[in-house]
Amino acid sequence: MIEDIISKLVNDALESLDLKGEVVLEHPGDLSHGDFSCNVAMIIFKQLITDFKPEDYRKKKALFEGEISGEREGNPIILAKKIIEKKIRKSKVDQGPA
Repeated sequence: MIEDIISKLVNDALESLDLKGEVVLEHPGDLSHGDFSCNVAMIIFKQLITDFKPEDYRKKKALFEGEISGEREGNPIILAKKIIEKKIRKSKVDQGPA
């Protein structure tokens, strides 16, 4: 079924970024929001929080309060984009020059 294909693609993408989590795919209550919804932003957000070091406590606290450096960053979509960008940069460095 299409749900299995989408779940596998999302899981493969997460795995390629060294992220782990149980992907939940469902139909949104309001179909104007699309055919499916997924918890991938929450998986990435959880990984971001887990990756913080103890010395980053103030940053972590500010994140939960929704403000860092004057920007609104409590939004999981913004956080997901940032962690993906970080992982992509890291993978490019790990692969070395092309």
